[in-house]
Amino acid sequence: MPGPVALPQTDVYDLHSRHADADYRLWVATPVAGWRPVPPPPRGVLYVLDANLFFGTAVEMTRLMHQLYGELPPPMVVGTAYDTAVPLSVQTSAKPNPPRTDRARTSSSRLRRTILQRL
Repeated sequence: MPGPVALPQTDVYDLHSRHADADYRLWVATPVAGWRPVPPPPRGVLYVLDANLFFGTAVEMTRLMHQLYGELPPPMVVGTAYDTAVPLSVQTSAKPNPPRTDRARTSSSRLRRTILQRL
């Protein structure tokens, strides 16, 4: 059986949330150069939930809309997903979110800054 398909200029990071006591995957795709040049940062970000299912589609859609049609400035695409190989799992999709607290807001801001600094 063939292995998974890799998208160019895409990285995957494994994360553990102490707040939710769960493991997640963070997928990040940066724009690729093609017929149209990629402008320098800053650039927009498209955030995708349930990335196991939708990340590849979102990446290719935004790249085509920029490269072929010029309809969209080239955004970064950032996807979050549960740490599983299953595209959509009833067990993970039914998992309740922990209550949002000031600590969670601080963690979200810190995560966003970390992502932007690394890229």
